[in-house]
Amino acid sequence: AEMLPTLGIATAMDASRTPADLSVMDESEINRRYEAAGATTAWELDLWGRVRSLSDQALAAYMALDETYIAARMSLVSEVASAWLTLRADRELLRLTEDTLAAQKSSYTLTTQLARTGNATQLDLRMAEIALRSAEINRAAYTRQLARDRNALELLLGQPLTPELSRRLNEAVTLTEGAIPTTLPGGLPSDLLVRRPDIRAAEYRLRGANARIGAARAAFFPTISLTGSAGTASASLSGLFEPGSGSWRFLPQITLPLFHGGALRADLDRAHVQKQIEIARYENVIQQAFRDVADGLAGQRTLNDQVQSEQRAVEASQIAYELAGLRFQEGVDDYLTLLDTHRMLYGAQQRLVRTRLMQQLNIINLYKALGGGWREYSEKKQG
Repeated sequence: AEMLPTLGIATAMDASRTPADLSVMDESEINRRYEAAGATTAWELDLWGRVRSLSDQALAAYMALDETYIAARMSLVSEVASAWLTLRADRELLRLTEDTLAAQKSSYTLTTQLARTGNATQLDLRMAEIALRSAEINRAAYTRQLARDRNALELLLGQPLTPELSRRLNEAVTLTEGAIPTTLPGGLPSDLLVRRPDIRAAEYRLRGANARIGAARAAFFPTISLTGSAGTASASLSGLFEPGSGSWRFLPQITLPLFHGGALRADLDRAHVQKQIEIARYENVIQQAFRDVADGLAGQRTLNDQVQSEQRAVEASQIAYELAGLRFQEGVDDYLTLLDTHRMLYGAQQRLVRTRLMQQLNIINLYKALGGGWREYSEKKQG
């Protein structure tokens, strides 16, 4: 609004009486004088950038707020992706538990038969029952957790899962490694970080701080207003609208900020302090951005190696469990050996699922750390 012209009108009247004994006409006189400055249009010339500087500050504040909105939207996308992957992982853990429960039921039935024929001890039978009940407990726990995961995802989406998403969830057997890309292209430039909303918001806030400095400094210079007065040179109201009496008069009105009790100096000092604060915040945001990327890349390298090792551990545990089952049926080993190998297999399978989930959640964190991923760079490099 300060950049727009203002319109006003000013009028004045005075009257005086001269007694008869003082009048040259030997009679009392009443003199009246009417003046009107007419309609005046005024606007400030922003010679030192005071108004423009304040406008830049407001724009910078708005742009910083807009970047905050973009950051919130990016966080929401990441949260939805993380919630979906967590739901998928817990769905796989529930499936593993159900498979384990089925295996424990078979083992308990077999151990009961062997105990009746004297080929298994009562200890074997009780251990088989304990394993069965533990599997039932785990199934109940994962079923409950799966319901919580689904509720969390629907809360983020703001609506129930569509039939298509529910079908895909039910059909998903494993949290496959290809659910999202787990490898990054080489040579990612660091300027990808400038897309981060927090960095852009900090830059806008820093620009806003500079704008405030400009406004405070401009206050030490004179504020010049050009006032255009549409009127006449005559002060008489009776002759205001007479032909030939109109004229344009441009008067530069200079207002010097001479006495403000040190307020102007204090404003400038506060602006400098605010600038230093924003510079420190900006530096901290940049350092945090590089830290986020470094942590994500370090985690990705170790998680990739960990997934490969745990895949081999699952394969070895599966073979050991199958061999232990055959030896138990032949009476070579007791049930404790079979139970131990099954626990090893079940634990290895659970660790693999959880590590794959960590691997893919880490990619999502890298997506946020890089300000929205690296697709544009990859497409540009391929092109």
